[in-house]
Amino acid sequence: MNAWHKLNVCLLLLLVTSAMAVVHTNFRARKLTTQVDKAKLEGDRLEARFRALQIEEGRWTAPGQVREKAAASLGMVMIDDKNRQIIEVGRGL
Repeated sequence: MNAWHKLNVCLLLLLVTSAMAVVHTNFRARKLTTQVDKAKLEGDRLEARFRALQIEEGRWTAPGQVREKAAASLGMVMIDDKNRQIIEVGRGL
């Protein structure tokens, strides 16, 4: 083999190696882009869920909401003079 032939073989190997590196880099970039897109979608989903929970929290903390739920589900009523009973506990046990 003469020097030109050896140089051509080396250049061919470098060219093939470089092409393989480009293909691998493109594959990796596409894979990472897909992961980023999935993460963005998950972030959007979680953000929507968080907003829904904030709305629900606001509804439950609205004045009278807990009182209405307690009255409907548990039969609880607000204390007034008619249904108030004071119990005194003796001190000398």
